[in-house]
Amino acid sequence: MSAVVLELDIGNSSAKWRVLAPERLAGGRIVLTDSALRMLLDEHQISAIRAGSVAGQAIEDMVSAVARSFAIPCYFARSQPISCGLRNSYQDPSKMGVDRWLAMLAAWRLVQSEVIVVDAGTALTIDLIDRNGCHSGGYILPGRKLILESLTSSTERVRYEGVPDPSIAPGVTTAECVEHGSWLSLLSAIRGVVADCCQLSGSVPRVVLTGGDAPSLMRLAGESDWQLKEELVLDGLALALADGEAEG
Repeated sequence: MSAVVLELDIGNSSAKWRVLAPERLAGGRIVLTDSALRMLLDEHQISAIRAGSVAGQAIEDMVSAVARSFAIPCYFARSQPISCGLRNSYQDPSKMGVDRWLAMLAAWRLVQSEVIVVDAGTALTIDLIDRNGCHSGGYILPGRKLILESLTSSTERVRYEGVPDPSIAPGVTTAECVEHGSWLSLLSAIRGVVADCCQLSGSVPRVVLTGGDAPSLMRLAGESDWQLKEELVLDGLALALADGEAEG
């Protein structure tokens, strides 16, 4: 009988999850609490947990404790100097958020060539991988939610009701000006990095996007050669852990 594995991409405010056995059986997003995790383990008869977390030690300790109470193994992926042909640019790889590392592993395996990896979540991260599988560095910017919170919390007169559909057209109401401006900020950052890479390398890199705002960015960009992979971080988990990058 195949193992039923729960994979977790644990962020600061919620966790993305999916169940593999070995095909994908289910998935979703939850606020990760002791009781929520126990319900998942019970419902799907989980036999092992694989996780990548940027949420801090307390959450990792909770996940490990719940796994022990179910007598199942729990493995956490860690950022590494090199894995699966991908080389990390950080002098201390442990300082890199594991979500970025896992997303890059999966994107590199997918493309096997020059690629820009974009994770559009609470933060917007943009990471560059050259044609030889070397991470060339990256950028971490405020994501759309943080842009909006910063603007509305720091100004008295930027207030509005209703959220218009994603667009980068010039706004004709305060709501449109703010909301469209947030999308424009993200898309301009990504396009700027792509343009710089084209100028430096003389070739057009592939762009792979993930994260909660990625589907909207894909629609707004209208770029046929950009690729959306909504479970990119989870896709990287199996690659990382198969290569021994784990802690139980």
